Amino acid sequence: MSKTDKLIAIISGNKAEVEWAIANQSLAGLDSSTRQTVNELLGSFNSPSNERRKWAKKALKQLPRQARKAIEQLVKLQDNVNKSRESRAEAIRKLGEIGHRGEDLETIIPVLIQGLKEVYPITSASQETLVNIGSPAVPALITVLSDEPTLRGRISAILGEIGDEAKPALPVLIKALSDPEEGVRNSAAQAIETIGTREEDVPLLIAALADEKAAENAALALGRMGRLAKEAIPALLKAGAKQKVGYQVKENLRETLVKIGPADIAAVTQGLSQGKKEVRSLAAEILDKIGSKAKSALPVLVKALSDPEDEVRREAAGAIAKIGAREEDIPRLVEALSDKNEIVRSQTSSALGKLGTAAVPALIECLEDRKSAVRECAAEALGEMGAQGKEALPHLLKALKDKSAGVQEAAVITMGRLGPEAKEAVPRLIEFLKSEDLRRQAINSLGRIGDAHAVEPLLELLFASHGGYGRETLLEIAPNSAVSKQVMRDAIDASSYEHLYHGYQYDAGYISLDKSDAAVKRLCNIKSPVTSNILHLVSQKTDIMVTMDTGCSEPWDEKVDFGKQRQMALDELARRGSPPYEPVAFSSVSEGKAR
Repeated sequence: MSKTDKLIAIISGNKAEVEWAIANQSLAGLDSSTRQTVNELLGSFNSPSNERRKWAKKALKQLPRQARKAIEQLVKLQDNVNKSRESRAEAIRKLGEIGHRGEDLETIIPVLIQGLKEVYPITSASQETLVNIGSPAVPALITVLSDEPTLRGRISAILGEIGDEAKPALPVLIKALSDPEEGVRNSAAQAIETIGTREEDVPLLIAALADEKAAENAALALGRMGRLAKEAIPALLKAGAKQKVGYQVKENLRETLVKIGPADIAAVTQGLSQGKKEVRSLAAEILDKIGSKAKSALPVLVKALSDPEDEVRREAAGAIAKIGAREEDIPRLVEALSDKNEIVRSQTSSALGKLGTAAVPALIECLEDRKSAVRECAAEALGEMGAQGKEALPHLLKALKDKSAGVQEAAVITMGRLGPEAKEAVPRLIEFLKSEDLRRQAINSLGRIGDAHAVEPLLELLFASHGGYGRETLLEIAPNSAVSKQVMRDAIDASSYEHLYHGYQYDAGYISLDKSDAAVKRLCNIKSPVTSNILHLVSQKTDIMVTMDTGCSEPWDEKVDFGKQRQMALDELARRGSPPYEPVAFSSVSEGKAR
């Protein structure tokens, strides 16, 4: 008898298993509760814990004689079973050493595959050995993967571990992506990723996209192939547009399209001409994500701005804005500013803004359009291009007085984006400081323009709001004015108060004027028209009520009294000879310097 035959005889020997099964039959006559106790005891006798085994021996004495005798026999036989299994597993490993040398493979491989149906450690030894044998085992594994439902998951895993040498198994593994069992599908997907697909596998993966169970893993495999999978683009668009496909699956399909798309922009663009709106929308979305590499798709994307479906127009407008429109697209983009969909209008205005000066004349015309939505988008587009839109300034000044609040807001924001070029807008922006709706936008734009004439009204607002508005903007403008940054910081601190906390649970905190008082004192020590003006503002500060709340009781109001600061300011102004409030001192360096 050869060594191979001897090892196979050991592997096939299951006398201990048979004896165990026969002995186990003796439990059949026991009632169900006793049988359950017996099973628990059997597990305890095999436990690595000494305490657990002692408990089992003690409990054994409490059982009926029949059960006690059965357990004693089973414990003895269980040890034989364990030893038998270890011997068989070791025989499998030794058999693998023979197979690894290329000997007796036709005999060995079926034995190993049969071992996959056994129990641990025989199964793990069989799997490990098949992996070690490698490519010679692949044909047999392919056959089993096709014919043995119970082993599909394990066989897929083995092929994955074999790796590159298992490439002949890819067609069967791709088919397994549609398996009814999720575990099998996952094992097949993992194996496909490890082995790596070939160009010849693309048609099979395309076919798999049609199956909802296989679509996600097929898409991921195609994505890893990159340019080699470009012929899959139409099928990926179709699969990604299905309504029933889950969110994560759709995301993976999109990701794959973005990876493959640059290899064939024409194929993605063709999706914009498909019958289904979902396909058209997805195609536009993918072109958006591809970005500048999809420049060749612009004519079709511009045409899609006339699509009857909102979602298609929306995605097309976004793609045009991302890719970058051409000057020849301006007339059609201007038309799209009238779209009923707000996102389409917004994305189109962004696209026009990125065109720069070339789009300015058309946008100036749009500022006169009868539709407020078009005027608003035109103002936004001019803001997108920053200082390049300065030619439209006279028309934007007019837009600041537009009857539409939306147009006004867009114009206010655009003035800030024009920067110092928009100095003419400062007086009108100062008026918007009184508007609750546009105050913050006006403050931001005044800061970006940086004109010193905004300092005085902004300081007045700062003190009236007790430091609530304009802090950052004032520091931004300070270098262009007569107010030094340090004096401006003191003015900001002097305008407000601090709500501090002790740091424990249910802490309502407390109001502190320490920082504010110190700022007022510093201002008193710097004699200049600027600080005199600021002290005038301090002297007019009004007391306020601040809501305190512990989180576990009713909130209450607490008064913040600025009386001490008002008096400090009045006393210092009197010492200076009661100088008048001079707004010009804030903006003029010669007027504002210390004396």
